[in-house]
Amino acid sequence: MPEPRTEPIAPLSLLFLNPTGVEVWGGVEGWMHACGLGLRQRGHRVCAAGRDGGKFAEAMSDAGVATIAIRGRNDHSPTDLFRLRRAIREHEVDLVITKLNRGIRLAGISARLAGCGTAVLAHMGLMEAKRGFLSWLTYRAFLDGVNVPCRSIRDQLVDDRGFDDARVHVVPYGIDTMRFYPDDTQRAAVRRAFGLRDDLPVAIVVARLDEQKGHGDFLQALARLDRVQALIVGTGPLEAPLRAQAEALGVAHRAHFVGHRDDVPYVLHGCDVLVLSSNDEGLPFVALEAMAEGLPIVATRVGGLGEIVRDGETGYLVDPGHPERLADAIDTVLSTSDHGRSLGRAGRSLILADYDVGRMLDGVELMLRDVVARRRTGVRRTADNPAPARTRS
Repeated sequence: MPEPRTEPIAPLSLLFLNPTGVEVWGGVEGWMHACGLGLRQRGHRVCAAGRDGGKFAEAMSDAGVATIAIRGRNDHSPTDLFRLRRAIREHEVDLVITKLNRGIRLAGISARLAGCGTAVLAHMGLMEAKRGFLSWLTYRAFLDGVNVPCRSIRDQLVDDRGFDDARVHVVPYGIDTMRFYPDDTQRAAVRRAFGLRDDLPVAIVVARLDEQKGHGDFLQALARLDRVQALIVGTGPLEAPLRAQAEALGVAHRAHFVGHRDDVPYVLHGCDVLVLSSNDEGLPFVALEAMAEGLPIVATRVGGLGEIVRDGETGYLVDPGHPERLADAIDTVLSTSDHGRSLGRAGRSLILADYDVGRMLDGVELMLRDVVARRRTGVRRTADNPAPARTRS
């Protein structure tokens, strides 16, 4: 965890570039949005770029951030490269913060064309750090720094992907605890809004509907818990197959698919436990949000989840791919309301102590300063740790 800021940091000019699809809004988008607005409040100059009509671009624009629309279909669109090059020059951008190899190449090529000595930082997980020659070349040519939200991802990037540990920064996520907080007064209203029964506990899953998130295991676990109902928040390519699976398992009347929601803090108020049945993860933003609201967590033992879900203290961990163990852990959490509330209180205490949004912004500022300084002094370590590159003219 970074130490609190002790000295002023000179304002930077930052461009948050998100090349993902128009409907995508996940943890990284939430992190970019929170960092962009928080850093702007601290005096940094912030602009954004995202898919035209996409959720990220609209959210940044609605917040009053100067936003550049890109097509985002590939990483060599002349139109996108021209727009980003112009934005980097006009805003005198010190650093582009992006995600995915496509975003790194868009940022890197545009920065080279702009000729401003702009640095490129990527928010990455192990899934985003691809193997192969093209990925190696992308990181070698364009990437100045990497941000990850937990130690486990950092260790995997260094040990399994060959990244230089000096270039990988660990800045844990931070939660706005004035926005995410326990509120039992909303519980009945949330349940009425979704047609949920008052006499049964509610397990909530908030995740993209794809293979990574393991929704099929959750539905199998739900079939073992005949006194539990579920809210499944999110969209994705597996929605139709998952609905069909719920029908086949006989849980369709208890598994409520509610699509994408912009009011997750409100929805969480009506629930009793957050479940993450993922096959692979980094550190899901929603886990921290739920903990801030006093919800216990049942999750798979993957990625950074073990750093926040402490067995028997803030929730329970199970191995992925075992729906029967997932069901047992959910049942344990819900065995008594007192037990669930005790786990939830411990989770909120952890968030208040270690995952506050202010501490996150302190860490992000220090990271950005380091990456920009390295770029300006010509210190650029690449994925295979070669000698420092010469400063660009």
